[in-house]
Amino acid sequence: MLTVSHPLHFKNNHLYVEIGGSLWVYDTGADSTFGNQPVSLLGPAEEIQSHYAGQFSAADISGFLGETVAGIIGADIINRYDHIIDLKKNILTVSDGNLTSVGTAQPLDFFMGVPMLPAKVGNMPCNLFFDTGAQISYYQGDAPSNASDAGTLQDFFPLIGEFETPTKMIPIELTGIKHTIRFGKLPGMMGMALKMADVSGILGNEVMRNRITSYFPRRGQLILQA
Repeated sequence: MLTVSHPLHFKNNHLYVEIGGSLWVYDTGADSTFGNQPVSLLGPAEEIQSHYAGQFSAADISGFLGETVAGIIGADIINRYDHIIDLKKNILTVSDGNLTSVGTAQPLDFFMGVPMLPAKVGNMPCNLFFDTGAQISYYQGDAPSNASDAGTLQDFFPLIGEFETPTKMIPIELTGIKHTIRFGKLPGMMGMALKMADVSGILGNEVMRNRITSYFPRRGQLILQA
């Protein structure tokens, strides 16, 4: 079993892993990896594509984030391994063996490599993509009556570029866990793409903050520690 650790950086609600002195967006919601140099989470570095969907480069992502990044590490690499994402100590542990963790287990399914999990948003059952690269969560359904306004947010997704969304604080229930978190609404094509996957939204990295999250994609498990 090979296991390594990498420094994590959580800046302006975005999650980065540092590899060889370069920052990479750590993004379970991206189906493929791209960047300006070879990369690996475990073992020898490998060549990757320079652009996402033939359009967006590491420089484009850096411009939006206001942080120089080498690229995005997506599900095609992340899903090969077990991960313990410790945002208390800011350490990512990656292994090709089976890591163990305590906490509340969330069952996962996958669509094109992107994990999704069952949830209740405002008491409405739904499926959400689990996206460590998303600074807030998204819900395409109607906001419940007990949702409160949380202002507008400027965000970015590679397929649609920059956009602005109104946001609300909405209660969410996962398996054994309840939170109230910030949700926006995705525009146009991105919202339609979710419907094709029978998914109602995106669970962003807000639920991971200041806790240990274990992501075991080969076993279809996400474990959130209290």
